[in-house]
Amino acid sequence: MFCTKCGKQLADNAKFCSFCGAMTAVPTAQAPQNASIAPPSVPMAPQTEPIVPPSASVEPEPVAAKRGKRVRPAVLIACAAAFVLVAAAIAIPLVSAAIKKSNYEEAVALMEGGQYEGAMSAFAELGSYEDAATLYASCENSLAYDKAAALMSAGSYEEAAEAFALLGGFEDASSQAEECLRAKAYGDATALLAAADYAKAYELFQPLGAYKDAAALAKNCQNTLGYQEATAAMDAGDYGAAQRLFEGLVDQRVKDSEALLTLCRNIQSYAEAEEALAEGKYYTAFKLFRDLGDYEDAEGRADLCEQEYPGTGTLYRNEAFKGSAVTLKIKTPKDDPRPTFIKIYTQQGELVASVFIQGGQTPSIKLPANIYQIRSAYGERWFGPDEMFGDEDAVYQTLILEGSENYAFKSGYIYTLTLRDAVNGNAGTRNEDRGEF
Repeated sequence: MFCTKCGKQLADNAKFCSFCGAMTAVPTAQAPQNASIAPPSVPMAPQTEPIVPPSASVEPEPVAAKRGKRVRPAVLIACAAAFVLVAAAIAIPLVSAAIKKSNYEEAVALMEGGQYEGAMSAFAELGSYEDAATLYASCENSLAYDKAAALMSAGSYEEAAEAFALLGGFEDASSQAEECLRAKAYGDATALLAAADYAKAYELFQPLGAYKDAAALAKNCQNTLGYQEATAAMDAGDYGAAQRLFEGLVDQRVKDSEALLTLCRNIQSYAEAEEALAEGKYYTAFKLFRDLGDYEDAEGRADLCEQEYPGTGTLYRNEAFKGSAVTLKIKTPKDDPRPTFIKIYTQQGELVASVFIQGGQTPSIKLPANIYQIRSAYGERWFGPDEMFGDEDAVYQTLILEGSENYAFKSGYIYTLTLRDAVNGNAGTRNEDRGEF
């Protein structure tokens, strides 16, 4: 079988020429149409090679072709080129991926080394490779964080706070922004404190709480303001307000607040004592002056409060009770020099009369017949009929006559009360407070 194009002998039943690639072939028993055939009269010698058409060019057949199929150089070149293209198509992406990986690793190393600007450039070139975009943003935030931290270190707290705030939730940017605001407020407050503007300094120190020594400085400002207010009240003569303010400052040991507190109290006590003295409340005035000690002339004023004993007799008589049908004698002990003060009340508690009795004497008083309560007091120092013997070394009693504090005095009778006599006394007693006497 021969190729109809190049005339080469082909394998039986071959559909394609292995030399030129043509598809047309004829069987070995037929000669090609354009081949010249010798006349039949001339006997043909036996042929060992196929008849080649005259139009076909005959080339020497390579030795290798005798052992197999012959491959043309053009086909080999085409195959090689195709192989190279395929290899290149495979190799180029592999090389590109390796380069990107290397660049990525270098960019990460720059980022970890704090070289954020260089890392950002490298990540930008990598585009969408892996998490390059995310790491670019992280570098950008880290660079901004470092700039904010530098502002903070330089004391530019307000600018630093704004820079940290822009970073949102990046690392501890939020807490650093708050720290910057606290640092700025503390610095401003310290400057105000140095300028003696305690009110504004307190307003800034107080919200800072436990930041540095802000709490202590806030308290110092508050105490200073209180001291200023207290001394201003003193200057205005409002010693009560000044006293209340100084009372809150004593525990804080603010300047001379304790001494000024004592002074305010003394001034007020002295004024109260003078007022009581003028109103005849001699015992009240006495106590106030005495408690003032050596303040001004308080000791001398206390001596003036103690009154001389009045003479024995009636100090008060209610005009509504003028009757004299009853005579009441009041006998005091001879061996007790202390004076006695008697008050006589009706059963309903209305004061009828009061009698002062010097020690050892026995006065008489005329009364209308009635049911009476009799109260007796005695002591050493006399402060007048209102406050009597005061509260020190004084006794106040209600007399119990025949088992009752209410006793009926009948018209035409003379009654004798024997007081403070353990043997002959005829009146029982129940102690009372001076206020109830």
